[in-house]
Amino acid sequence: MCIIFWLIILLLQVFGTVYAQNSDKFSDRLFVSAKTHYGFILPHNKSMAFSIDRNFPGWELALNISCRPASGYGRLYNYPRTGIGFFSAVMHQNDVFGEVYALYPFINIPINKKNYRSSINYQIGFGFSYLTKIWDKEKNLKNIAIGTHENIYFNFGLDGRTILIQRLEATGGIGITHFSNGNIKKPNLGINYISASAGLIYKINSAPVLYTHPSLLPPLPDWKYSAVLAGGVRTYMMAYEGLYPSYSVSFDAVKNFSHKRNLGAGADIFYNTSLGPYLDTLGLNRDQFTNLMQGGIHGTHGLMYNRLEMIIQLGVYVYARHKDKPLYSRFGIRYSIANRWLASLALKTHYATADVVEWGIGYSIASREKRTIEE
Repeated sequence: MCIIFWLIILLLQVFGTVYAQNSDKFSDRLFVSAKTHYGFILPHNKSMAFSIDRNFPGWELALNISCRPASGYGRLYNYPRTGIGFFSAVMHQNDVFGEVYALYPFINIPINKKNYRSSINYQIGFGFSYLTKIWDKEKNLKNIAIGTHENIYFNFGLDGRTILIQRLEATGGIGITHFSNGNIKKPNLGINYISASAGLIYKINSAPVLYTHPSLLPPLPDWKYSAVLAGGVRTYMMAYEGLYPSYSVSFDAVKNFSHKRNLGAGADIFYNTSLGPYLDTLGLNRDQFTNLMQGGIHGTHGLMYNRLEMIIQLGVYVYARHKDKPLYSRFGIRYSIANRWLASLALKTHYATADVVEWGIGYSIASREKRTIEE
């Protein structure tokens, strides 16, 4: 989990570098926000329903940075805001789920900003969280959702904001927040917090942001082909101790429809050693290489911002000895390093349950045909 924390710092540096390459004053683009949340834990597993009996509030503080005025990508995304946030909540049945604290970078992107006074936005946040109460066979049997104090934080939400008076904005929205350890220790059903929020945003500096003609973006290739080699560790069941390595090779072909989005398809080959105990129950040889393999095909969608790409994939297994869940999904980020190489971090899931966190390195090639297709 410490590695994830340092990755968050790296992502902040990435966004900071993108926004700092301009002569405008950094302080002119700073905002602070405070929000209150009110919601409930979604019982996505029947065994969790008995321990979820009421709603509870949460609190959020954040430092927001508006996009630099001359950014070409900023214009494409209606001049988004990025930042770092802190979230805290005392979950219902405090003796079971306890308190949660989270630190995370985020990006808040206007969907259709028709005027400077108000906007409808979507927000994505990914970071680190700490839960004070976890499952314990002697002290806390009811908490079957989380087995570690340190966990991943992921949030997706929709919100609106409008200017009340000079330097002060009102905001409100809805969202879902997921806490999970990436299946490195059981139990790991995860916690999904559904909430509504309301709050205020204050601009630190009274100086207005002057939007100039943005820089032009370079031509984009029609197609991109990539291969990613990834790996991670996971557990099998609570009765089986230890961590099992899991590896994957993914191949993607995507068409760039704009500088913002791409769509495509691909194939995956998985080698999952955590299937070994299950194969034992079937009387199959876990040492046979093909018994631990799984194969699938997937559709993929990418949201691009300069060198950073956020991916969402939905796949179906076409080969697997262990096939109790036919579908899988992958949510992740990829960052173009240099000379066609990319770094990858993704969470592979089965429905609402995390399967494994995949750390990867990849290589991509692009078609020769290039067009200026910003929108």
